[in-house]
Amino acid sequence: MDFKSKQLLIESIAAEVSELHPLLSSVLDKLQNITHVECTHGVFEKGADFVLTRLDPALGTYSHIGVVVKKGKISSDITDISRQIEECTQPRLLQGGKRSERLTEIWVINTSSISINAKEKIFDTYVRQRIEFIDGEQLTRLVDKHAPYFWHAVPSAIGRYLDDVRAQILASDHEAGTVGGIAVDKFYIEPDIQEIDRSSYQKNSARQKKPRLVNLTEEVLTSAVTILEGEMGFGKSKTARVIVQHYCAPDQTKLKNVVPIYASFRKYCESKSTLNAFISRTLGDVESELTGDY
Repeated sequence: MDFKSKQLLIESIAAEVSELHPLLSSVLDKLQNITHVECTHGVFEKGADFVLTRLDPALGTYSHIGVVVKKGKISSDITDISRQIEECTQPRLLQGGKRSERLTEIWVINTSSISINAKEKIFDTYVRQRIEFIDGEQLTRLVDKHAPYFWHAVPSAIGRYLDDVRAQILASDHEAGTVGGIAVDKFYIEPDIQEIDRSSYQKNSARQKKPRLVNLTEEVLTSAVTILEGEMGFGKSKTARVIVQHYCAPDQTKLKNVVPIYASFRKYCESKSTLNAFISRTLGDVESELTGDY
């Protein structure tokens, strides 16, 4: 999909709360130095659809940014946006009412274009307030960088789950791939995996068949249980992580209708639960997003 098609897809978002807000939550959470994203509702909203907490790495201090979200174009009529910006100047309770803070900056995000006239009106009206505009083109670039699953029509909840699993895999790779202080986690040679003939386990077996090489990435989709045998250091855990990472790709999720779960057998045993209960607990809220095809 080219950039123009992606931009049109952003512009076509119709549901602000149910579709655009979850997508923005994923994107904003990954921006540099943003430590917390709070989606505001009801009495805590006060003009801002989101409140971001940003760390100043030089001073070690935190500031708060109000995000005003609009779908479609922003032209000369800025009545609604002005009302929200006015409300953003009021002190507010954050973190579920635990802290009272003032917003030091406001971002106006929309899915299409913002007219020069609208920007000038807002800048002239709020000369003492720092305001940044993020239009549809810039938003498309941010989604492309931080939430590419959106281009594959993967729901935001599933996309965030895949991102979390991918981060877990990368952390495990880095931990397992450090030798003598040198990171070798990206070094991987795909092993030849062969199927063990059932007859080889029998004492009086006939002549064994020629081993069949197995594509384990495809095999796990057709087998209820797959057991990978090998001596210590042969890369069994790494192979499992590579398979999980493969199915974390949004295109594979959409194509194969697969959502991977990465957990050790030890963790499953310690849960002392059924497999279905363990899967439900691991997926959490994501399970409600999965249709019967997954």
